Amino acid sequence: MIYLFYFFFCSLFISQSMMDISSALLLIASVYMISRQPDLKNDFFKNLKNSKDFLILIALWLIQLAVGYWLSPIPQNEAWKYISDIKYILMGFIFLTIWRDQVYIHFKTEKIMTLLIILISLAQIPLFFTDPDPEPRLGGFMKNPMTLAHGYGLWMIYLFDKLTRIEIKKNQETFLYITALAVGSVVILLTMTRGVWLALAVAFMVIAWMRSKKVFLGLILSGSTALGILLVVSQKFKARLFYSLSPENYDQIRWNLWKANWEIIKDHPLFGAGYGLNKELLVTYFEKLQIKDNIMISHSHNQIIHWTAGTGIIGLSLLLIFFFKIWKRAKNIQEHSQQTYALITAMLVYFFVGGLFEANFEHSKYKYMLMFALVLGFSFQNLNKKTNS
Repeated sequence: MIYLFYFFFCSLFISQSMMDISSALLLIASVYMISRQPDLKNDFFKNLKNSKDFLILIALWLIQLAVGYWLSPIPQNEAWKYISDIKYILMGFIFLTIWRDQVYIHFKTEKIMTLLIILISLAQIPLFFTDPDPEPRLGGFMKNPMTLAHGYGLWMIYLFDKLTRIEIKKNQETFLYITALAVGSVVILLTMTRGVWLALAVAFMVIAWMRSKKVFLGLILSGSTALGILLVVSQKFKARLFYSLSPENYDQIRWNLWKANWEIIKDHPLFGAGYGLNKELLVTYFEKLQIKDNIMISHSHNQIIHWTAGTGIIGLSLLLIFFFKIWKRAKNIQEHSQQTYALITAMLVYFFVGGLFEANFEHSKYKYMLMFALVLGFSFQNLNKKTNS
Protein backbone atom coordinates (compact mmCIF):
# COMPACT_ATOMS: atom_id res chain seq x y z
CA MET A 1 0.00 0.00 0.00
CA ILE A 2 2.74 2.47 0.91
CA TYR A 3 4.41 2.04 -2.49
CA LEU A 4 1.12 2.71 -4.27
CA PHE A 5 0.81 5.79 -2.09
CA TYR A 6 4.19 7.10 -3.26
CA PHE A 7 3.39 6.17 -6.85
CA PHE A 8 0.20 8.23 -6.71
CA PHE A 9 2.00 11.13 -5.05
CA CYS A 10 4.68 11.22 -7.76
CA SER A 11 2.05 10.95 -10.50
CA LEU A 12 0.49 14.21 -9.32
CA PHE A 13 3.52 16.06 -10.68
CA ILE A 14 4.00 14.09 -13.89
CA SER A 15 0.93 13.29 -16.02
CA GLN A 16 -2.83 12.82 -16.11
CA SER A 17 -2.47 9.24 -17.34
CA MET A 18 -0.27 8.33 -14.39
CA MET A 19 -2.75 9.98 -12.03
CA ASP A 20 -5.62 7.92 -13.44
CA ILE A 21 -3.67 4.66 -13.26
CA SER A 22 -2.11 5.18 -9.84
CA SER A 23 -5.31 6.51 -8.23
CA ALA A 24 -7.28 3.54 -9.58
CA LEU A 25 -4.73 1.08 -8.18
CA LEU A 26 -4.61 2.88 -4.85
CA LEU A 27 -8.41 3.03 -4.70
CA ILE A 28 -8.77 -0.70 -5.43
CA ALA A 29 -6.16 -1.54 -2.80
CA SER A 30 -7.87 0.73 -0.27
CA VAL A 31 -11.31 -0.79 -0.91
CA TYR A 32 -9.83 -4.28 -0.58
CA MET A 33 -8.16 -3.31 2.68
CA ILE A 34 -11.41 -1.86 4.03
CA SER A 35 -13.32 -5.00 3.08
CA ARG A 36 -10.76 -7.25 4.81
CA GLN A 37 -10.48 -5.32 8.07
CA PRO A 38 -13.65 -4.88 10.18
CA ASP A 39 -12.21 -1.86 11.98
CA LEU A 40 -11.59 -0.04 8.72
CA LYS A 41 -15.01 -1.00 7.42
CA ASN A 42 -16.61 0.42 10.57
CA ASP A 43 -14.52 3.58 10.21
CA PHE A 44 -15.61 4.03 6.61
CA PHE A 45 -19.31 3.77 7.38
CA LYS A 46 -18.82 5.91 10.46
CA ASN A 47 -17.25 8.58 8.23
CA LEU A 48 -20.25 8.41 5.91
CA LYS A 49 -22.67 8.61 8.82
CA ASN A 50 -20.85 11.63 10.22
CA SER A 51 -20.88 13.24 6.78
CA LYS A 52 -24.62 13.38 6.15
CA ASP A 53 -24.39 17.09 5.41
CA PHE A 54 -21.85 16.38 2.64
CA LEU A 55 -24.00 13.58 1.21
CA ILE A 56 -27.03 15.87 1.12
CA LEU A 57 -25.01 18.54 -0.68
CA ILE A 58 -23.80 15.97 -3.23
CA ALA A 59 -27.40 14.83 -3.87
CA LEU A 60 -28.55 18.43 -4.31
CA TRP A 61 -25.60 19.08 -6.62
CA LEU A 62 -26.62 16.16 -8.86
CA ILE A 63 -30.20 17.44 -8.97
CA GLN A 64 -28.97 20.92 -9.83
CA LEU A 65 -26.79 19.54 -12.63
CA ALA A 66 -29.73 17.64 -14.11
CA VAL A 67 -32.04 20.66 -13.99
CA GLY A 68 -29.34 22.94 -15.40
CA TYR A 69 -28.71 20.66 -18.37
CA TRP A 70 -32.45 20.21 -18.94
CA LEU A 71 -33.01 23.98 -19.05
CA SER A 72 -29.85 24.68 -21.03
CA PRO A 73 -30.35 26.47 -24.36
CA ILE A 74 -27.95 24.07 -26.10
CA PRO A 75 -27.69 20.25 -25.99
CA GLN A 76 -25.25 18.58 -23.63
CA ASN A 77 -23.39 15.51 -24.79
CA GLU A 78 -20.77 15.40 -22.05
CA ALA A 79 -22.86 15.65 -18.89
CA TRP A 80 -21.24 12.52 -17.49
CA LYS A 81 -17.87 14.28 -17.62
CA TYR A 82 -19.02 16.68 -14.92
CA ILE A 83 -21.19 14.28 -12.94
CA SER A 84 -18.25 11.88 -12.73
CA ASP A 85 -16.37 14.50 -10.68
CA ILE A 86 -18.10 12.87 -7.71
CA LYS A 87 -15.31 10.30 -7.95
CA TYR A 88 -12.89 12.74 -6.32
CA ILE A 89 -15.14 13.02 -3.28
CA LEU A 90 -15.56 9.25 -3.06
CA MET A 91 -11.80 8.79 -3.30
CA GLY A 92 -11.37 11.33 -0.53
CA PHE A 93 -13.69 9.44 1.82
CA ILE A 94 -11.97 6.11 1.15
CA PHE A 95 -8.42 7.46 1.38
CA LEU A 96 -9.21 9.34 4.58
CA THR A 97 -10.53 6.13 6.15
CA ILE A 98 -7.31 4.32 5.29
CA TRP A 99 -4.83 7.04 6.22
CA ARG A 100 -6.37 8.88 9.14
CA ASP A 101 -5.72 6.24 11.78
CA GLN A 102 -3.27 3.95 10.00
CA VAL A 103 0.52 3.80 10.03
CA TYR A 104 0.99 4.96 6.47
CA ILE A 105 1.17 8.67 7.25
CA HIS A 106 3.95 9.23 9.76
CA PHE A 107 7.07 11.34 10.07
CA LYS A 108 9.13 9.08 7.83
CA THR A 109 6.44 9.29 5.13
CA GLU A 110 6.49 13.09 5.32
CA LYS A 111 10.23 13.16 4.78
CA ILE A 112 10.08 10.81 1.81
CA MET A 113 7.32 12.91 0.21
CA THR A 114 9.42 16.04 0.74
CA LEU A 115 12.46 14.38 -0.81
CA LEU A 116 10.34 13.37 -3.82
CA ILE A 117 9.22 17.00 -4.24
CA ILE A 118 12.87 18.09 -4.34
CA LEU A 119 13.85 15.46 -6.91
CA ILE A 120 10.84 16.07 -9.17
CA SER A 121 11.34 19.84 -8.96
CA LEU A 122 15.02 19.60 -9.86
CA ALA A 123 14.17 17.37 -12.81
CA GLN A 124 11.71 19.95 -14.20
CA ILE A 125 13.59 23.22 -13.73
CA PRO A 126 16.01 22.62 -16.66
CA LEU A 127 13.02 22.42 -19.02
CA PHE A 128 12.56 26.18 -18.62
CA PHE A 129 16.05 26.93 -19.94
CA THR A 130 15.70 24.60 -22.91
CA ASP A 131 12.36 26.07 -23.99
CA PRO A 132 12.79 27.66 -27.47
CA ASP A 133 9.96 30.15 -26.82
CA PRO A 134 11.29 33.74 -26.60
CA GLU A 135 9.16 34.21 -23.47
CA PRO A 136 9.37 30.77 -21.82
CA ARG A 137 7.13 29.59 -19.02
CA LEU A 138 7.88 26.38 -17.18
CA GLY A 139 5.19 23.79 -17.87
CA GLY A 140 7.20 20.90 -16.50
CA PHE A 141 6.19 17.34 -17.16
CA MET A 142 2.56 18.56 -17.29
CA LYS A 143 3.45 20.83 -20.24
CA ASN A 144 1.07 23.39 -18.74
CA PRO A 145 2.35 26.30 -16.60
CA MET A 146 -1.07 26.92 -15.03
CA THR A 147 -1.60 23.32 -13.93
CA LEU A 148 1.97 23.00 -12.69
CA ALA A 149 1.84 26.22 -10.68
CA HIS A 150 -1.57 25.68 -9.09
CA GLY A 151 -0.71 22.11 -8.12
CA TYR A 152 2.77 22.81 -6.74
CA GLY A 153 1.45 25.68 -4.65
CA LEU A 154 -0.52 23.31 -2.42
CA TRP A 155 2.68 21.53 -1.42
CA MET A 156 4.57 24.78 -0.87
CA ILE A 157 1.82 25.70 1.61
CA TYR A 158 2.34 22.42 3.45
CA LEU A 159 6.12 22.91 3.54
CA PHE A 160 5.82 26.48 4.79
CA ASP A 161 3.33 25.36 7.44
CA LYS A 162 5.75 22.63 8.50
CA LEU A 163 8.60 25.11 8.87
CA THR A 164 6.50 27.39 11.10
CA ARG A 165 5.98 24.49 13.51
CA ILE A 166 9.42 22.89 13.84
CA GLU A 167 12.29 24.32 15.81
CA ILE A 168 14.79 26.02 13.53
CA LYS A 169 17.95 24.14 14.28
CA LYS A 170 20.92 23.03 12.23
CA ASN A 171 19.52 19.58 11.64
CA GLN A 172 18.67 17.44 8.65
CA GLU A 173 14.90 17.84 9.01
CA THR A 174 14.97 21.63 8.84
CA PHE A 175 17.41 21.59 5.93
CA LEU A 176 15.21 19.13 4.03
CA TYR A 177 12.05 21.23 4.33
CA ILE A 178 13.81 24.52 3.58
CA THR A 179 15.42 22.98 0.49
CA ALA A 180 12.09 21.62 -0.75
CA LEU A 181 10.36 24.96 -0.21
CA ALA A 182 13.16 26.84 -1.98
CA VAL A 183 13.34 24.48 -4.97
CA GLY A 184 9.55 24.28 -5.28
CA SER A 185 9.29 28.07 -5.13
CA VAL A 186 11.73 28.31 -8.04
CA VAL A 187 9.43 26.00 -10.04
CA ILE A 188 6.43 28.24 -9.32
CA LEU A 189 8.44 31.36 -10.09
CA LEU A 190 9.49 29.96 -13.49
CA THR A 191 5.87 29.18 -14.43
CA MET A 192 5.39 32.96 -14.63
CA THR A 193 1.86 32.48 -13.25
CA ARG A 194 1.00 35.71 -11.47
CA GLY A 195 -2.30 34.49 -10.02
CA VAL A 196 -0.49 31.69 -8.20
CA TRP A 197 2.18 34.09 -6.95
CA LEU A 198 -0.56 36.19 -5.38
CA ALA A 199 -2.50 33.19 -4.03
CA LEU A 200 0.61 31.67 -2.49
CA ALA A 201 1.60 34.95 -0.84
CA VAL A 202 -1.87 35.28 0.72
CA ALA A 203 -1.87 31.63 1.86
CA PHE A 204 1.54 32.07 3.49
CA MET A 205 0.29 35.17 5.30
CA VAL A 206 -2.76 33.24 6.56
CA ILE A 207 -0.55 30.52 8.05
CA ALA A 208 1.90 33.03 9.52
CA TRP A 209 -0.91 35.05 11.11
CA MET A 210 -2.46 31.91 12.62
CA ARG A 211 0.91 30.81 14.02
CA SER A 212 2.15 34.02 15.60
CA LYS A 213 2.47 37.73 14.96
CA LYS A 214 6.25 37.34 15.07
CA VAL A 215 6.17 34.82 12.22
CA PHE A 216 3.78 37.09 10.30
CA LEU A 217 6.05 40.14 10.59
CA GLY A 218 9.05 38.02 9.64
CA LEU A 219 7.23 36.82 6.53
CA ILE A 220 6.29 40.35 5.51
CA LEU A 221 9.87 41.57 5.87
CA SER A 222 11.48 38.60 4.13
CA GLY A 223 8.83 38.54 1.40
CA SER A 224 9.22 42.25 0.70
CA THR A 225 12.99 41.87 0.54
CA ALA A 226 12.75 38.92 -1.86
CA LEU A 227 10.30 40.83 -4.06
CA GLY A 228 12.60 43.85 -4.19
CA ILE A 229 15.60 41.72 -5.13
CA LEU A 230 13.66 39.95 -7.90
CA LEU A 231 12.49 43.26 -9.35
CA VAL A 232 16.09 44.48 -9.48
CA VAL A 233 17.85 41.38 -10.79
CA SER A 234 15.20 39.89 -13.09
CA GLN A 235 13.77 41.93 -15.92
CA LYS A 236 11.59 38.97 -16.96
CA PHE A 237 10.00 38.81 -13.52
CA LYS A 238 9.42 42.56 -13.48
CA ALA A 239 7.91 42.52 -16.97
CA ARG A 240 5.63 39.63 -16.08
CA LEU A 241 4.52 41.25 -12.81
CA PHE A 242 3.53 44.48 -14.57
CA TYR A 243 2.28 42.78 -17.71
CA SER A 244 -1.28 43.95 -17.11
CA LEU A 245 -0.19 47.57 -17.56
CA SER A 246 0.93 47.01 -21.14
CA PRO A 247 -1.47 48.25 -23.87
CA GLU A 248 -1.89 44.81 -25.50
CA ASN A 249 -1.92 41.87 -23.15
CA TYR A 250 -3.58 38.54 -22.43
CA ASP A 251 -5.54 40.12 -19.57
CA GLN A 252 -7.80 41.86 -22.10
CA ILE A 253 -8.89 38.42 -23.32
CA ARG A 254 -9.65 37.45 -19.73
CA TRP A 255 -11.65 40.63 -19.22
CA ASN A 256 -13.73 39.95 -22.34
CA LEU A 257 -14.43 36.43 -21.08
CA TRP A 258 -15.69 37.85 -17.81
CA LYS A 259 -17.98 40.31 -19.59
CA ALA A 260 -19.47 37.61 -21.81
CA ASN A 261 -20.01 35.24 -18.89
CA TRP A 262 -21.61 38.00 -16.86
CA GLU A 263 -24.19 38.38 -19.60
CA ILE A 264 -24.76 34.60 -19.49
CA ILE A 265 -25.30 34.85 -15.72
CA LYS A 266 -27.86 37.63 -16.19
CA ASP A 267 -29.76 35.51 -18.72
CA HIS A 268 -29.58 32.30 -16.65
CA PRO A 269 -29.35 33.46 -13.01
CA LEU A 270 -30.74 30.50 -11.05
CA PHE A 271 -29.51 27.28 -12.72
CA GLY A 272 -26.99 28.70 -15.17
CA ALA A 273 -26.50 27.65 -18.77
CA GLY A 274 -25.49 24.11 -17.79
CA TYR A 275 -22.21 23.22 -16.14
CA GLY A 276 -19.47 23.71 -18.73
CA LEU A 277 -21.91 24.87 -21.42
CA ASN A 278 -21.29 28.56 -20.83
CA LYS A 279 -18.14 28.04 -22.91
CA GLU A 280 -20.29 26.89 -25.85
CA LEU A 281 -22.30 30.13 -25.70
CA LEU A 282 -19.35 32.51 -25.85
CA VAL A 283 -19.45 33.15 -29.61
CA THR A 284 -23.09 34.24 -29.36
CA TYR A 285 -22.40 36.58 -26.45
CA PHE A 286 -19.25 38.04 -27.99
CA GLU A 287 -21.39 38.99 -30.98
CA LYS A 288 -24.06 40.40 -28.68
CA LEU A 289 -21.46 42.59 -26.95
CA GLN A 290 -19.82 43.44 -30.29
CA ILE A 291 -16.47 42.10 -29.07
CA LYS A 292 -14.39 41.16 -32.10
CA ASP A 293 -10.81 41.37 -30.85
CA ASN A 294 -9.01 39.70 -27.94
CA ILE A 295 -11.41 36.79 -27.69
CA MET A 296 -10.94 33.14 -26.82
CA ILE A 297 -13.29 30.17 -26.45
CA SER A 298 -12.38 28.88 -23.03
CA HIS A 299 -13.50 28.54 -19.45
CA SER A 300 -14.11 31.83 -17.68
CA HIS A 301 -10.61 32.27 -16.20
CA ASN A 302 -12.34 32.95 -12.90
CA GLN A 303 -13.68 30.02 -10.92
CA ILE A 304 -16.57 31.84 -9.25
CA ILE A 305 -17.73 33.37 -12.55
CA HIS A 306 -17.37 30.01 -14.29
CA TRP A 307 -19.39 28.16 -11.65
CA THR A 308 -22.09 30.84 -11.63
CA ALA A 309 -22.41 31.00 -15.43
CA GLY A 310 -22.64 27.21 -15.61
CA THR A 311 -24.69 26.39 -12.52
CA GLY A 312 -26.33 29.67 -11.55
CA ILE A 313 -26.67 31.12 -8.08
CA ILE A 314 -28.11 27.85 -6.78
CA GLY A 315 -25.18 25.76 -7.99
CA LEU A 316 -22.62 28.30 -6.78
CA SER A 317 -24.24 28.36 -3.34
CA LEU A 318 -24.09 24.56 -3.05
CA LEU A 319 -20.41 24.51 -4.01
CA LEU A 320 -19.48 27.29 -1.60
CA ILE A 321 -21.37 25.57 1.21
CA PHE A 322 -19.49 22.36 0.43
CA PHE A 323 -16.10 24.04 0.80
CA PHE A 324 -17.30 25.95 3.85
CA LYS A 325 -18.22 22.60 5.44
CA ILE A 326 -14.69 21.35 4.79
CA TRP A 327 -13.26 24.42 6.50
CA LYS A 328 -15.74 24.10 9.37
CA ARG A 329 -14.72 20.49 9.95
CA ALA A 330 -11.07 21.56 10.14
CA LYS A 331 -12.00 24.32 12.58
CA ASN A 332 -13.86 21.88 14.81
CA ILE A 333 -10.76 19.73 15.31
CA GLN A 334 -8.36 22.59 16.00
CA GLU A 335 -8.24 21.72 19.70
CA HIS A 336 -6.66 18.40 18.76
CA SER A 337 -4.60 19.68 15.85
CA GLN A 338 -3.83 23.32 15.19
CA GLN A 339 -1.83 22.10 12.19
CA THR A 340 -4.93 20.78 10.43
CA TYR A 341 -6.94 23.97 10.92
CA ALA A 342 -4.21 26.31 9.68
CA LEU A 343 -3.23 24.03 6.80
CA ILE A 344 -6.78 23.45 5.50
CA THR A 345 -7.62 27.15 5.89
CA ALA A 346 -4.54 28.19 3.91
CA MET A 347 -5.20 25.61 1.18
CA LEU A 348 -8.79 26.78 0.72
CA VAL A 349 -7.72 30.44 0.68
CA TYR A 350 -5.07 29.54 -1.90
CA PHE A 351 -7.67 27.71 -4.02
CA PHE A 352 -10.11 30.63 -4.10
CA VAL A 353 -7.53 33.41 -4.51
CA GLY A 354 -5.87 31.42 -7.29
CA GLY A 355 -9.31 31.01 -8.83
CA LEU A 356 -9.71 34.76 -9.27
CA PHE A 357 -7.76 34.71 -12.54
CA GLU A 358 -8.01 31.07 -13.62
CA ALA A 359 -10.83 28.51 -13.45
CA ASN A 360 -8.41 26.21 -11.64
CA PHE A 361 -11.03 23.63 -10.64
CA GLU A 362 -11.68 22.91 -14.32
CA HIS A 363 -8.30 21.15 -14.58
CA SER A 364 -8.66 17.44 -13.75
CA LYS A 365 -5.03 17.33 -12.65
CA TYR A 366 -5.69 20.05 -10.10
CA LYS A 367 -8.79 18.24 -8.79
CA TYR A 368 -6.62 15.22 -8.03
CA MET A 369 -4.04 17.43 -6.35
CA LEU A 370 -6.58 19.37 -4.29
CA MET A 371 -8.40 16.23 -3.13
CA PHE A 372 -5.15 14.54 -2.16
CA ALA A 373 -3.81 17.62 -0.34
CA LEU A 374 -7.02 18.13 1.66
CA VAL A 375 -7.22 14.46 2.62
CA LEU A 376 -3.62 14.52 3.81
CA GLY A 377 -4.33 17.73 5.70
CA PHE A 378 -7.00 15.94 7.72
CA SER A 379 -4.86 12.80 8.00
CA PHE A 380 -2.07 14.77 9.67
CA GLN A 381 -4.33 15.56 12.64
CA ASN A 382 -3.08 12.40 14.34
CA LEU A 383 0.47 12.64 13.04
CA ASN A 384 1.96 13.37 16.44
CA LYS A 385 0.64 10.00 17.62
CA LYS A 386 2.53 8.17 14.92
CA THR A 387 5.97 6.70 15.21
CA ASN A 388 8.77 6.27 12.78
CA SER A 389 8.21 2.53 12.67
